[in-house]
Amino acid sequence: MVGWGRKASRKSAKEGQILEASSSKGQGQKWWWAAKILLAVVLCWLVLRKTELSELVSLGKKAYASGSVWLGVGLIPLAVLLGAWRWQKLLKTGGIELPYTKAVLLTAVGNFFNHALPSLIGGDVVKAYYVMRWQPDRKSQTVISLIADRMAGLGGLAIICLAAIALGWGDPVVARIRGPIFLVVGLLGLAAVVLFVPRVARWLRLSRLIERLPFKRLLGKLRQAARLYSAQPVVLVQALGLSVVIHMILLSCVYLGGRALAPGPSYHSYLLLVPPTWMISSVPITPGAVGQMEIVYQAMFSRVGVSATSALSLSLFNRLLWLLWALPGLIIYIKGPGLPAAEQYSIEQVEKMLEEQSQGSTDERNRR
Repeated sequence: MVGWGRKASRKSAKEGQILEASSSKGQGQKWWWAAKILLAVVLCWLVLRKTELSELVSLGKKAYASGSVWLGVGLIPLAVLLGAWRWQKLLKTGGIELPYTKAVLLTAVGNFFNHALPSLIGGDVVKAYYVMRWQPDRKSQTVISLIADRMAGLGGLAIICLAAIALGWGDPVVARIRGPIFLVVGLLGLAAVVLFVPRVARWLRLSRLIERLPFKRLLGKLRQAARLYSAQPVVLVQALGLSVVIHMILLSCVYLGGRALAPGPSYHSYLLLVPPTWMISSVPITPGAVGQMEIVYQAMFSRVGVSATSALSLSLFNRLLWLLWALPGLIIYIKGPGLPAAEQYSIEQVEKMLEEQSQGSTDERNRR
């Protein structure tokens, strides 16, 4: 009885530690979210204090009556179709045969969760969960394909930036803005090399720091994606090529809106300024990059003589494009048969499925 009492006491103490750790983690997340929201409020205040609201309303009315704006909106479905095709190719490399129609539907639903519900339920989590239910033996490959899809998107933006700088090297406008662009692209490239190439991390004596990062598990998936797709150069080139085409379409949408909202900058200027803005916004330090993207738009376009108000109108038009891009996903999510319920989507659930897959692979190797 004494032994049983000691075991029960130890079990109770362990459960208490787990509950305390869980409570501490939850409290920490609340403070983290509070800090991000506070930062968003501060950034929005900094943006608005340089904005003439009456001019912003006037620009909105002008854009509504502009044919070029609606032409830009009409190009969005083409980007969705090409994005689904890129993801389908990456899935196929991982041994997952997803029909193109399903890839289109899931891409649209993912866009809805990414852009209409930012920072609540990630679109990639939704897509991963659905494909995992369809092919449960390919869980890791599903997540790796989504990571590779994101990496290809960032790679496409970097290619457009660098090509635009090379084509206009002697242009005074390019000379004024290539410094910040090189800084953004260079920092992202350096981070990618340090994270994906362990030898470089060891040489820079950053291995221990990287191992302590909270997203260490995700980093492992990033490295798996890098190894898998670097061994498939044809697929890698196709994914990067499609990314360039997709982003050129979306950049054209923003440019067509800019002809009404911020006349003056050339198409070449948009190729230089918008990609680094998207790169910075792809790592949101505020919920949905609210305030973050707007202040970067203002900083970037001020270098080509665009007023703070016009730059803000461009950023808002960019957000409107994303919301319109997400709208078909909302319709599919509501009407589409076979999609899991929204409350089932959680990163913890997907991580648990991946852990089970990883544990199963380890047990299989041990049996061998």
